[in-house]
Amino acid sequence: MRFGENFMNEIKSRVRVSDVVAKHVKLKRQGREFSGLSPFTGEKTTSFFVKDLNLNILSGDDSVDDELLENELKNNYDIVLKAVQQNGLALQYASNELKNNYDIVMKAVQQNGLALQYASNELQSELSIVKQAVLQN
Repeated sequence: MRFGENFMNEIKSRVRVSDVVAKHVKLKRQGREFSGLSPFTGEKTTSFFVKDLNLNILSGDDSVDDELLENELKNNYDIVLKAVQQNGLALQYASNELKNNYDIVMKAVQQNGLALQYASNELQSELSIVKQAVLQN
């Protein structure tokens, strides 16, 4: 599932790419960029660069897997929480784990009751969440 443009713009405005990448790979600042070694090979030379300014990942030999970054965002509690507080329907882009998180789903339905359709089956049956969704709409 691809992220919507509004959701991605919100993420880009709040999260630095270097912070996400640095959770998985050691980065070294080089001017406005960060450089890193590929986590998939034993290389000793820089294999990619991360630029926060343009939020672009410039890759050398290996291309950075967009899905890896998307999954990092989908699984990040704080990012998803902020997204659903601004637009409850952003819950559709959350990981299955967070779609089953009571606090995330409650915030989503408080913002937009229609977000209930994206919650896990278990939480779609949770009376307090259903009541909140109905009250919201």
